[in-house]
Amino acid sequence: LNNSIDLTGFDWGNWSDGNGFIPVGNGSGGTFTGTFDGRGYTITGLYINRSADQNVGLFGYLNSDYAVVSNISLVDVNVTGGDSVGGLIGQINPGSVFNSSVSGNVSGYGQSIGGLVGYNLGTVSNSSAAANVSATAPSNNWHTGGLVGFNDEDCSITNSSATGNVSGLDNVGGLVGTNKGPIYNSSASGIVDGRDYVGGLAGTNDAGGTVNASYATGNASNTGGGVGGLVGQNFGQVSGSYAAGNASGGYWAGGLVGVNSIGGAVSNAYATGNASGSNHVGGLVGANWDASSSINNSYSIGNVSVSPGGNLGGLVGTNNGIVSNSLYDTNTS
Repeated sequence: LNNSIDLTGFDWGNWSDGNGFIPVGNGSGGTFTGTFDGRGYTITGLYINRSADQNVGLFGYLNSDYAVVSNISLVDVNVTGGDSVGGLIGQINPGSVFNSSVSGNVSGYGQSIGGLVGYNLGTVSNSSAAANVSATAPSNNWHTGGLVGFNDEDCSITNSSATGNVSGLDNVGGLVGTNKGPIYNSSASGIVDGRDYVGGLAGTNDAGGTVNASYATGNASNTGGGVGGLVGQNFGQVSGSYAAGNASGGYWAGGLVGVNSIGGAVSNAYATGNASGSNHVGGLVGANWDASSSINNSYSIGNVSVSPGGNLGGLVGTNNGIVSNSLYDTNTS
């Protein structure tokens, strides 16, 4: 860009059937394979209303190792799409974004909805989102995150943050809905709510996913299973990280992780928020699933409460795995 652009008050009714901006490279009509440098400028008032479309954002679909979007701030966006919806980029597959930000509102009627990027099969770094993100379809609604909806295998999120509120159905996180890659030195502070697998930072940290040197401070709540102050459901590794928000809802509720599932590992981590739910509630982890699930060098200090007849523990609500060198505050939990 050579200048900032202000689209506030623009009459979209006479342009593109009133559905707002047409994403640059939306996949069906081509992809974006080049380089865009915003040079620190701002675009204000971006409007897109394409609830039946995939790959929706300022850029719809990045599709090259050399595709790069950088140094751009989107302010007060109003972006609506179907699957793979982000304020800045609908889908990266592959490509990268850095030094960029989004504020406003982003919503989708399908899967992979994020404040900055909907679906990431590339690199996200030094970026942020202050957008409220919602996935509104009554079913088939997965992977909703404050920054990225779905972060795929070996794809990274580093030095990034999200501060907006996030709501969806399953796999809902303050930073990322579902993560299968490395998250490093990143944070989330928004309020997060959904049905199953809801976390202050990540809804699900899947096998191969790592969360390191990261934290969440917002409250997370759900109506089903798996809610954690940091991660709702963990199959990967969580280390050197913490949660300060409260986790509340149904079963498998933990101050840090709701359910530390098959192969999940938690180490050098802690939770300071309260945990409450109907069953399997722990100050650090709601349920430590089986012999392949481990907790090491970690602690919790929050209050723990459970519905009558439910299992609870100061550190772990229900433990079938390995717990070592870990503790909870007996005065508060």
